[in-house]
Amino acid sequence: MSILPEQFDAVKREVIKHPNKVLMNASIRAKMAEIEANYVEHSLSGRGGLLPKKEKVLYFNEYATMKLKEWERRDSPGTSRHKLSYLKKFNEFKSKIRLTEFTPDLLRQYEDYCRDLGNGTNTIWSSLKFVKTVINSAVNDNVIANNPMKGYKNTSYQSPQRLFLTEVEINKLEKFVLESNSFVNEANWFLFSCYCGLRFGDLVTFNRSCIIDGRIILRTSKAKTDVSIKIHPKLKAVIDRLGPNLTTNEDYNRKLKLIASACGIDKPLTSHLARHSFSVLCLNKGISMESVSKILGHTSNRTTQIYAKVTNLKLDDEIEKALGRKNYLFAGSHEAAQRGAMLYSLFATCRLHYINPTEWLVDVLSKIKNYKINQIEELLPQNYKK
Repeated sequence: MSILPEQFDAVKREVIKHPNKVLMNASIRAKMAEIEANYVEHSLSGRGGLLPKKEKVLYFNEYATMKLKEWERRDSPGTSRHKLSYLKKFNEFKSKIRLTEFTPDLLRQYEDYCRDLGNGTNTIWSSLKFVKTVINSAVNDNVIANNPMKGYKNTSYQSPQRLFLTEVEINKLEKFVLESNSFVNEANWFLFSCYCGLRFGDLVTFNRSCIIDGRIILRTSKAKTDVSIKIHPKLKAVIDRLGPNLTTNEDYNRKLKLIASACGIDKPLTSHLARHSFSVLCLNKGISMESVSKILGHTSNRTTQIYAKVTNLKLDDEIEKALGRKNYLFAGSHEAAQRGAMLYSLFATCRLHYINPTEWLVDVLSKIKNYKINQIEELLPQNYKK
């Protein structure tokens, strides 16, 4: 049976102006009496409340799976894949565990489990951060009352070394493209990224329609920001040579490894490294951090500052112009001039290979006493490995 709004008196809590109002009011009173009796029973037993709350999702695996589906709408495909792999790894550690059963000691055991798998420090940090994110969501969603991770301190994140190619190494790739018959298209796409800073996801979708009035104009796939990049001569030359779009990142990185070997480049060529190279080259050429940030499609300058930490060549040049030019033209003796020339040569070699001269000198001075005379060349900047 149903009634209209005007057939119910909210103050008296009864049905009015309805043919079956007597029967309906009797049914309402009986249901209310049942609810009140239930309330009294639970109050006297110490359980309180009307009815015990229906238990929500209490298993970590079930709740995390539900949250992953929810986060899928906001996360990039790559981020979703990473989170799914973190969940899979935790399930292999503990397949059935309730959210309320988490303790700091359990998380320390999981940390040891990740370490036994051979995971690096940052991988362990990311794995535990995922668990922490799920637990925090459970607290915010009132699935659990308290945060069971309280008292646990996650392993510290270590900022990775930001590798990039020097101009000399980029020129080696240019030479490879002109002289090689293998993986030329992949090398061209890598150079394309070195000259414009686009991510792999944007390389996959790039086409000629993105070129408007001598500029690359597109919306980035990850940050969803609009970028506008002027096509300079080197970039235009690469665009004219581009072949079919890339397919998978795995295949691309595998071929880049072979290209690096063929070019004699002792760095892992990846789409990330190409983007890093573009950023550092721009900063070294004097382009402002704000401009580089905009070109890269960063939503914050803080992200771009990561690249500023790995290069200080422009600052070195400015210091030389301000302080060095008048001072290094003269020396007190022939021997002093020779020593000064050697130091300038060593420091210039450091700069050529993007090594911090001060850090190199301090490290070398601490090691040189333990080196044999026939191993000294290993400490030269061009051979230097920290």
